Amino acid sequence: MIKKIIIEDIGEITINKSKRARHVSIRVKPRTGVMVTVPIGVNYDKAIEFVHKKADWISRQLERTKRMEGKQTVFTRDMEHSTISHRLVFSPWEKKKIEVTVYNGIIKVKFPAAMADNNSILQEMIRKGIVEALRREAKKFLPKRVEEFASKNGFTFNRVSIRNSKTRWGSCSSRNNINLNLHIMRLPEKLADYVILHELTHTVHKNHGKEFWSLLTEITGDGKELAKELRNYDIQIF
Repeated sequence: MIKKIIIEDIGEITINKSKRARHVSIRVKPRTGVMVTVPIGVNYDKAIEFVHKKADWISRQLERTKRMEGKQTVFTRDMEHSTISHRLVFSPWEKKKIEVTVYNGIIKVKFPAAMADNNSILQEMIRKGIVEALRREAKKFLPKRVEEFASKNGFTFNRVSIRNSKTRWGSCSSRNNINLNLHIMRLPEKLADYVILHELTHTVHKNHGKEFWSLLTEITGDGKELAKELRNYDIQIF
C-alpha cells in the first residue's frame, strides 16, 4: 500500500506499507524523493511523526540528492552508453511495464513507448541494469587483477568479494579479505588499480599511517596524489 503526502518544508513524501518491514525507515534518492517504509501494523500518523523528527536530516539529504541529480546521466533512447563489455539498448513496446535484462553483452530496456525517457522509475530501472552489468564485469575482472598485483608485489590475501557499497571503493578485513566495489569498473584503469593496491597494502598495514603511505607510494608512484584524484569520482553518481 502506497500513499503520497505533502509535508510542509519537506514536500511530497511516499509512504509504503510493507509486510517485510520491521520498523519505520526513510530513504532519500535522486529523482525518487523521500520514501518512508513502515510495517503493516503502523498507521500513517506514526510515519508522519517520524518524518517530522527526522526533518533536518531529510532536508540535508534532499539537498545532496539535488546536487547528485544535476550530475547524474539521464539515459535516453537516442543516446549511446556502454560499460566495458555491455551496451545499453532501448526497446519501446506496447506493454505498460518496464523490463530490464542483461544478456550476451546487452542491457536491454523494454518500456512503454509513450513513457518519457526521464521518468524516475525508468531511470532507476536502467541504473539497476547497468549495476548488474558492472557486477558481472567486476566478478570476472577484479579477482584476477587482485591476484596479479598480489603476486607481483608479494602480498598475501584470503579472498575477494564484490559488493555494491554506497560509500566505499574497497576495504580489507582483519583476516585479509578484500572487498571491492563493483563501481570500480567505472573508474579509469589507473584509479581502479590504485584501489586494488590500496586494499592489498592494508594486508600489511591496517591503518593509514606513515608506513602505509610509504609502501603504497613505493608501489604506485604517488599514492596520495592518486587518492586525491579518486575523490573526483562519486560511487553513486553515474
